[in-house]
Amino acid sequence: MRFSRKIRLTLDQHAAALAAARKSLVLPGLLALFAATPALLPHAAHAQTIEEEALEQRGFGQEAEPGKWSVNLGAGLGEAPTYLGANSYRARLIPFALINYGNLLFLGPMGLGINVINQDGLRAGPILGFVPGRNPSDDPHLTGLGDIAPSVAAGVFATYRSGPFRISGTLREAITHTDNGVQGLVQADMLIPTGDRKLVFSFGPELEFANATYEQTWFGVSAQQSAQSGLPAYSLGAGVRDIGLHANLSYLYSTHVILRGFVNDKELIGDTASSPIVESKNQLTLGVGAAYHF
Repeated sequence: MRFSRKIRLTLDQHAAALAAARKSLVLPGLLALFAATPALLPHAAHAQTIEEEALEQRGFGQEAEPGKWSVNLGAGLGEAPTYLGANSYRARLIPFALINYGNLLFLGPMGLGINVINQDGLRAGPILGFVPGRNPSDDPHLTGLGDIAPSVAAGVFATYRSGPFRISGTLREAITHTDNGVQGLVQADMLIPTGDRKLVFSFGPELEFANATYEQTWFGVSAQQSAQSGLPAYSLGAGVRDIGLHANLSYLYSTHVILRGFVNDKELIGDTASSPIVESKNQLTLGVGAAYHF
């Protein structure tokens, strides 16, 4: 009985928070347009990083007071491959955005999520976001392969944090253009003390995997595509797409300004790396920028 009363109390609290959120949707709606743009940058988009969880202890970051919004908005400049598997790079404008409503809702690079579970270091729930497409104009090597349409994607996320360590995972399926398939990301992070309360550094490994539909769409070459592009026909199935390392550095320049820097180095592996679309197995992305908290 006590357990059932506890569940009812938790559901009532969530319902009250959602009701309060519906009363002020104008600002979040405008900010959502900005916050969704990191998904257009496939290498710059990560789930909440552990330094943001550390920053929350200093008035920034993922948590917001019950019934209130916490907003971090900014931008930066980075360099990333022209497409996943390219050996050429280009500069990109990188939006930085993280918006939270209490302990319930968040909107960030991976999309809009709800913390259905949020206790004892564990957060989990559904997530709705956007995955970018690919255009032959992105790189000459893609000529003849045709467009890959962007898609809305839905799935689930989970993250567990204990002290300076965090492990998280996200699984999302394309729902408006199903040929984009299913993608999964698993990350681990460790927070490194720096001796300066304003400076936060973290790093860790990551792994991405996908189903056969995704792999064939992004790295397969059909007979028709082969005739149009000159690349050999190629088919592949589900598997691990890449493994990598990432590092993030945040500095609290002032009460409201956060300076950010990040680097992500991943290696395409297995059948993905053997695709004729892939020119380079190693994919490096880095960038710097600033965000304002209010």
